Amino acid sequence: MDLLPDNILLIQLIVSFIAGGSLIALLTFAAEKAGSRTSGVILAIPSTAALGFFFMGWAISPEAVAEIVPGTIIPLGLCILFPVAYIYSAIFISKFIKKKLLQIILSFIAGSAAWMVLAIPLVIYRINDLWISVPVYFLMVVLSHTIMNKEYQNKPKPPHYSVLQKILRACFVGLFIVAVVYLGKKLDPLWGGALAMFPVAFSSSLMVIHTTYEPRFLFATAKKIPVGSISIFVFNITVMLVFPIAGFIIGTACAYITSLVTTMIIIKVSEPQKTDQNEIKRN
Repeated sequence: MDLLPDNILLIQLIVSFIAGGSLIALLTFAAEKAGSRTSGVILAIPSTAALGFFFMGWAISPEAVAEIVPGTIIPLGLCILFPVAYIYSAIFISKFIKKKLLQIILSFIAGSAAWMVLAIPLVIYRINDLWISVPVYFLMVVLSHTIMNKEYQNKPKPPHYSVLQKILRACFVGLFIVAVVYLGKKLDPLWGGALAMFPVAFSSSLMVIHTTYEPRFLFATAKKIPVGSISIFVFNITVMLVFPIAGFIIGTACAYITSLVTTMIIIKVSEPQKTDQNEIKRN
């Protein structure tokens, strides 16, 4: 007996939850082992975008996903402004509220609200033009990178995630991927694509680090995220070009390869800067 459409969607949602949680658990482990210097770059490796596009390609069609990619570029730019909104909100809130858990919750709400207020109108008015999206995205990269490095503080120790924190992060991301696929299927692929740009991976990392350190120390962890997001940008553009030709399975593999190569280049380029700084300190 053939599966009913609702049953197929249910299977897609269950698989997307498991895959999303597994991938973010792997990225969390990698970021933890890498240390603060490259953790921001690793956390910017496509996770929600990769899985969101993959399962939307499965649930809807590769062509539909490729068509909405230009509409995801500005939400991606807003994604890398999220840490700015989160950290400055946390600094302000900490002046009035001393309970750390409440600080974290309110800061996350403030950062998420800022992202949604700016991203949702883009979907409503269907801003889906690559010639508009790309310049705006790179403007946001420059702006966010400038702010992060201007406010740079001493590096905190690399975050150590407890087993419970890893499980909660995996479940959080898994549920988010489910929401991306469901909205893309039931509402409009552009809604799912835009939501896939929400900074689930590094927002949860900021919250974990925030439990131990004061808000200003978060700048050191987040300062690589703007440049690291270029790997997601490359991933999205590859999806747009390859999905209609190769399908969502091979297309996702190709996009991930180009994204990982971009990530390796970013990490390699940043290494000499650290070496030069160490030499200056020794002298």
